[in-house]
Order: sequence, then C-alpha cells, then structure tokens
Amino acid sequence: MQKLLIYLTFCVALGGCTAYAPPVEQGNLLDAEAVARLHPGMSAAQVRFLLGPPLLRDPFHRDRWDYVYWEARRGRPPVRKHLVLRFREGRLASVERVGL
Repeated sequence: MQKLLIYLTFCVALGGCTAYAPPVEQGNLLDAEAVARLHPGMSAAQVRFLLGPPLLRDPFHRDRWDYVYWEARRGRPPVRKHLVLRFREGRLASVERVGL
C-alpha cells in the first residue's frame, strides 16, 4: 500500500513537469458583433471606430483594408481569420470574410 502511495505521488509530481505553452494570438481580434454591424456605405472613420485600425494597408491599393487574426494553441491546428474590406470613394463597398 505504501509503495502504491509513493508511486501515485511520484506520477502526480512528474505530471506537473510538463512544459507550459501559452496560446499565441496575433493580429486584430475580430468581434463577431462588430463585424455583423458592417454594411455598405459606411465611411472609413465609422469602420475604424467599430474595428480599430487595420493590420494591413496595402500602399498600392489604398481602397483595401485587411484585418487578420491568427491563433495557435498547443495540440490544436492554428486558427486564421481574415476580413477584407474594400472602399469606393471613401465608403465601404464590400466585405469579404475568410474563416469568420
């Protein structure tokens, strides 16, 4: 009985020695409620107020804003969410969702 207790204590103590890997989150955290409130015709300032500044602004395509979110957790495949907003004459023209 005493050997079993020592063995179980050893197993529990050894289980606490695993490496901790914190989740890695990068990019814009996209709130589903805020994304649902987007609609064509909104101004760029209104979009920025809802979602914050975009992660990527292509200098060659000023009418395109990219919001990208990436999350990696130990033991799970990475999650990637991508929101592409296109503007025409300063107004939101289209919303493209990938992984949302």
